[in-house]
Amino acid sequence: MSVLDALNTTSYAAWAKAMAELRARPASELRIDITELDLLMLLRPFLWWRHDPGFADVYTICETAMPIILAHGEKLDEHGKTAGMFIATYLADGKHDGKGHEIDVYNWARRFAAKLRGAEKKALRALSTVMHDLYGSKHAAYNVLRHVGWQHPKTLGALIHGMAPGDQTFILHALDADLSKPGVKKFYQQFIAKTPYPHLVKEARRYAMMDEE
Repeated sequence: MSVLDALNTTSYAAWAKAMAELRARPASELRIDITELDLLMLLRPFLWWRHDPGFADVYTICETAMPIILAHGEKLDEHGKTAGMFIATYLADGKHDGKGHEIDVYNWARRFAAKLRGAEKKALRALSTVMHDLYGSKHAAYNVLRHVGWQHPKTLGALIHGMAPGDQTFILHALDADLSKPGVKKFYQQFIAKTPYPHLVKEARRYAMMDEE
């Protein structure tokens, strides 16, 4: 089984290990042909909240933390409430609620865990850790996408708008070295036409070098 095949797993721990092995390869070894499925597996940190495909271990960590968040509902500040809704939406619907963020959950859960003891402390620490790791994996995946993402611009164009706005920048940046490849310029043009976010229009134009035309 290749490293790319190993990314097709329901275990985030296994996915992260395979990604670390892939990321450690020299750049010359990353210019490889990938299938659409390979691309989807590389994109998982940007879509981790989807249930299909999903990470069973991430789900379990969040599922364990959720009753603790609810039990301390009266003590939660706005950060805690936002984190709780973010996790609850993921667990219930396999969706991103558009308000939460992994790093926000990481910071809140780490602080709140310090107020708890025993199993509750352990559960919130695990939540904090996995959120931090998921965000870090976006950077690792981005660095691999820099070498292979250009092969499937249509698929990226279909998926990017379903990602959190902050994560879309990773994808926009991942293709800027391959503007001459088939479909890449069109990817940027279509993104600009569809996105509702003015700041992402500016980012896309910059990465596509449209401001220089």
